[in-house]
Amino acid sequence: MIKKPIYYAILSFSALIGIVASVLRLVAIKSNSGGPSIELYSVDRNLTTDFVDYFYIFCLVFIVVAALFCRGVVCGKKATFSQLSSRISFAFLSLMSAGVAIWYIVAEFTRGNVGYENADYYFMFNYSYGDVSDKSFLFMAVIACLILSSAYFAFAAFDGFNKKPFLFSVASFAPVAFAALKLVQDFLLQNRLMAWGYAYNYHLLSYAFLLLLFVNETRFSAKQTNTALYVLFGLCAAVTLLVFAVPTVVLSLAWLETPDHNFVFCLLDILMAIYIFVRLFTFKLNGKVKA
Repeated sequence: MIKKPIYYAILSFSALIGIVASVLRLVAIKSNSGGPSIELYSVDRNLTTDFVDYFYIFCLVFIVVAALFCRGVVCGKKATFSQLSSRISFAFLSLMSAGVAIWYIVAEFTRGNVGYENADYYFMFNYSYGDVSDKSFLFMAVIACLILSSAYFAFAAFDGFNKKPFLFSVASFAPVAFAALKLVQDFLLQNRLMAWGYAYNYHLLSYAFLLLLFVNETRFSAKQTNTALYVLFGLCAAVTLLVFAVPTVVLSLAWLETPDHNFVFCLLDILMAIYIFVRLFTFKLNGKVKA
C-alpha cells in the first residue's frame, strides 16, 4: 500500500527534476553560445546537450514508474475541480490564455510590413512574400481555440463542473482542440519551414503530452478517469513544458530580446505546468492508495 505522503513525494520530486532539467538545458544553451547572441532554438549537439537529453530520459522513466504506483489513487471529481487552489489556477490560466490571444491579435495589426525572412509565421494573414495561407488559417484556428480554452478555464474557475456538468463536458474539449492544432502548427513549422534545431522537439513533445492530458481530463465528466494515465501524461507534460519554456523565458529576459512568439507561448506553458501540478496535488486521496 502506498500512503498519501509517498504520492505527494512523487509529485514533489517530479517538479524538482523538471526544474533541474530546465536549468541544465539553460546552462547548455548559454555554454554553447559562441558570442553575445543566444541560440535558443538551434543549439549544436555536444556532450553538454547530450547530458541534458539523458537526464530528461531519466525524468520520463521515473514518471512512468511513478504512474504505475499511482494507478490505485482514488480521486474525487468534485475535489479535483472545486477546491480553491484548483479554481485559482483555472482563473490564472484563463487570464493568461486570453492575454496571449489578445497579444497576437494586437500584433497582427501593429507589426507593419514584415518580410519573408523575418516573419515567423505566427501571424494570421497579410504575409509579405510566399504562399502560406494554409498556415495562416491554421494559426487563426489556434487562436480561436485558445480563446475558447480561456472561456472554459473561466467556467471551471466558477465551478462550472457542478453547476452545468453537460456544458462543462462539452467545453472541456476546447483545450484539447487548442493543443492538437498548436502541435500540428509547430510540427509543420519545424519540419517544412523554419527547421529549428533538435531541441525544439522538447516543445513538440510537451504539446503531445499536453494533448493527451487534456483528453484524459475530459473523461472526468463521464466518470471514466484513468488516474495512472492522468498522472503519467500530466507529469510528462509539466516536466517537458518546463524543460523548453523556462530557458527560453529566462534567456530572453536576461538578454532583453524582443519577445517573439515562442517567448509569449512559453509564459503560457510555464503557467500550464504549474496548473498541472496544482491539479495533481489537489486529488482527493484515500488514507492509503492501492499499488
